[in-house]
Amino acid sequence: MRRRPSDGLLPLIAAGLVISMVLGGLLLIDGVEGGRYREQSFAVTTQQAAAVRARVEQSLNARLFLVRSLVAMVRGNPELTQGEFEEVAAAAAEGISGVRGLALARNAIATHFFPLAGNEQAIGHDLLADPNRRGAILEVIDRRRFLLQGPLPLLQGGEAVIGRLPVVLPDPGTPVVAREATSGSSAGSGRVWGLAVIIIDVETILREAGVVGGGDGAVEFALRGRDGLGASGDVFLGRAGLFGEAPVLADITLPNGSWQLGALPQGGWSRQSPHATTLRLLGVALAAACGFAAWRLVRDPICLRRDVAAARESVLVSERRQSMLVESVEDYAIYMLGANGAVASWNNGAFRIMGHSTEEVMGRSHALFYPPDAAQAGLPESELAAARRRGRHSVERWHLRKDGTRFLGVTTIAAIRPGEGAGGGAGEGSGDAQPLGFSVVTHDLTQRIQIESSLRESNRRFHDIVGVAGEFIWESDAKGRYTFVSERVLDVLGHSPAELLHCAMVDLMVPEDGVRVAALLRDHASTGRPFRHEEFRCLGKDGGMVWLWGSGIPVSRADGEVIGFRGVAQDISDQKLIENRLRRTVEKLERSNVELTRFAEVAAHDLQEPLRIMVSYADLLSRRYAGRMDKDADDFLGFIVDSSVRMKSLIQDLLRYSLIERSDPPASLADIGACIREAAAEFKDIVHAIGARLELPDWAPQVPGDVRQFTEVFRNLLANAIEYRSPDRDLVITVAVKPIGAAWELSVTDNGIGIEHQYYHRIFVVFERLHTQRTHPGTGIGLAICKKIVERHGGTMSVTSDPGIGSTFFLTLPAAAADEHGAPVALAE
Repeated sequence: MRRRPSDGLLPLIAAGLVISMVLGGLLLIDGVEGGRYREQSFAVTTQQAAAVRARVEQSLNARLFLVRSLVAMVRGNPELTQGEFEEVAAAAAEGISGVRGLALARNAIATHFFPLAGNEQAIGHDLLADPNRRGAILEVIDRRRFLLQGPLPLLQGGEAVIGRLPVVLPDPGTPVVAREATSGSSAGSGRVWGLAVIIIDVETILREAGVVGGGDGAVEFALRGRDGLGASGDVFLGRAGLFGEAPVLADITLPNGSWQLGALPQGGWSRQSPHATTLRLLGVALAAACGFAAWRLVRDPICLRRDVAAARESVLVSERRQSMLVESVEDYAIYMLGANGAVASWNNGAFRIMGHSTEEVMGRSHALFYPPDAAQAGLPESELAAARRRGRHSVERWHLRKDGTRFLGVTTIAAIRPGEGAGGGAGEGSGDAQPLGFSVVTHDLTQRIQIESSLRESNRRFHDIVGVAGEFIWESDAKGRYTFVSERVLDVLGHSPAELLHCAMVDLMVPEDGVRVAALLRDHASTGRPFRHEEFRCLGKDGGMVWLWGSGIPVSRADGEVIGFRGVAQDISDQKLIENRLRRTVEKLERSNVELTRFAEVAAHDLQEPLRIMVSYADLLSRRYAGRMDKDADDFLGFIVDSSVRMKSLIQDLLRYSLIERSDPPASLADIGACIREAAAEFKDIVHAIGARLELPDWAPQVPGDVRQFTEVFRNLLANAIEYRSPDRDLVITVAVKPIGAAWELSVTDNGIGIEHQYYHRIFVVFERLHTQRTHPGTGIGLAICKKIVERHGGTMSVTSDPGIGSTFFLTLPAAAADEHGAPVALAE
């Protein structure tokens, strides 16, 4: 249903009106309550101000009466002593708090003081000599009336009011003090004896009156009118700003003036009562509740009407959606039959499976979809009767397509009775009402039959492959108990698959291998990772030991829990026999190499001693008897000496060759540049003598290896280049370096006589020589030593040459682990 804009606006308008009315009443009540509260606050404040004024006046008058007592005492005894004064003053002030002191000043000079303790220095103080007090003293004497001054700060702390009353004696004599006050005097008869003084603590007066330190704190007070000046005097208690906030005012009458009291409720005159917040909250809550009630009262009928319309539209949409869903299903033939079995509806799936269009089947009997023999046997009517009787009937049978072909399918027929939806057939025996029709659903099983046939073929193929495979295939549960074993296991272990079912695989293994495999299965069951190429030993049925090589993967459920393993195992017993034979052969070869090396060392050492003697004596004979025998004897002695020396060189080179493999290359880096420089330095003189040119690289790497052996390699290569130089041109030897992948290639090139291609490999064989000893002397072992050193360091050595042009020897050495071909070592000098 389409929603109208007014449907949502009307409830809001109604709620707004109700809320406005309630809030308007709330404002009216709040204004009335605020006015009443302000009147009440003013009355209470006025009452408290009057009470405070009365208490202050009473407290002051009660204490000022003491001054008049002092005047009467002096008149009765003008010559009273300090002791008499203290006695009388103590009796007069007894029980009266706030009196800081009583004093007499005869002729304006302080003569008596109570209490005297702590005030001894005040005795003898001339009040007229004090400029701060002279004016007040003269005013008291001149006017002969009581004068109240203060509050004033005291030296001993606090504030006090000082009251002074002149003491006038009836003696007609005129004292010295009176003569100083003749100007404008209005004194009556008698003479002025002096002054009676009382000092009253202001805080005590105000506390007794309830201005400070008492009361309920609901009213704030302030006092002004210092020295009795009333409203024009200074503020001496409370906030000065209080008198600007329209307070309640009350005048406190003093003997010579007044103080003005200001009273104001704490926080000022409130515009609202203390219950205003509660009243407003309750009013807002009431307004919200009334507004919500009005909104619901207006909205609910509108929503109900809209929901009814939406439900009706939803039913229509659901029916359309169900119809579209049925029409879109193509894997099932879904159609409706009338009560007489005639087709009433037909979906696309029925057209695809049966081959009939909607126009071809509408109104026709559903017997059209049965094979002729089944239709003649009355099967269509019996199935409808079963559905009518039980409410639902399902059967798997052959169906007939339009083209006459048959297919196996499952058909479900459900009776539709009054009050039931399509397809909502009742259970067996439910109701006696005749059905309005039937809903029919047919599923073609042709694809399922094909899939089942493919699965059977795939299963047969799997068993064939498993039967001819060289490995036996197995499955187990999570604890390693066999749940499937292929027939191949009979050839490997001698057990049939049936004998191994539910048997733990580790029970067939050698104990130590069984423990290892059990731990392996637990670990991979927890991680879900496969295991591969595990070797273990099993005991066959005949008691013999069989080596197996196996791999497996965990089998998991949908939630990831491992429920077993699946894998293969292969018999590797023959490979193990071959491995054992190879291992024994390698061990024999290693022992043989060690023995040969030891023999070469011993032989070389033992042969050098007799050769040294032969060379020594042959040389001795040659030097002692040269020329004393015939020429042939001299030649023979020379042959002996030369052969002995050559034999010694051969033995030494053979010893050097055998010692190359005796130790591993050092782990440190060898500076190839330093090795080249050291080797070149040894031939510096001969290079200069023969007019040769030696070209060295600008930089060279550092590689892992033995510095001494690398130096020997370059020494031999440079010596060979000099030895086999061409007589037709000046010798040029070039040493070069370049990176090749993760290795370095070093080359030594000369322009000598060269080497023919067929001799490339012979020159690296021990004692192999291409020239005679007389033409090019040497042992023929130098290049063999070079190649052995390079190969010992993980490199390779090779040669290329053009006869008559020159040769190049290549050395490829692995780079250091952190070498990036970026750390050259300078060679040029």
